[in-house]
Amino acid sequence: MPADARSACVPRVSGLLSAQVTPEERLVVALATVYEMRASAIRHLTLDDIDLPRRQIRLSGHHKKLSEFAHRALVGWLHDRQRRWPHAPNRHVLISWKSAAGTEPLTTTT
Repeated sequence: MPADARSACVPRVSGLLSAQVTPEERLVVALATVYEMRASAIRHLTLDDIDLPRRQIRLSGHHKKLSEFAHRALVGWLHDRQRRWPHAPNRHVLISWKSAAGTEPLTTTT
């Protein structure tokens, strides 16, 4: 999808996300919408791929600017993640109660 088409979709997707969704769901939709990330790539994204002060994300070895939409979703999820699992050793951005204590990415069943 061309970049201009993606950016036109963001306000509509943002509006949909004002409904009752979790911070994790909001992040997944933002990453899939803005960066066309597939579920596997989202599950394998690590904290080391995120640079919040510079508002960058590393995708396939390339640094990309975090859109405002993705930045807000990411910050929201990371706050929730820290609140729920403050000492989780898992470096993946998305974790669950099952994966928090380990080091593996989420599976489709966690």
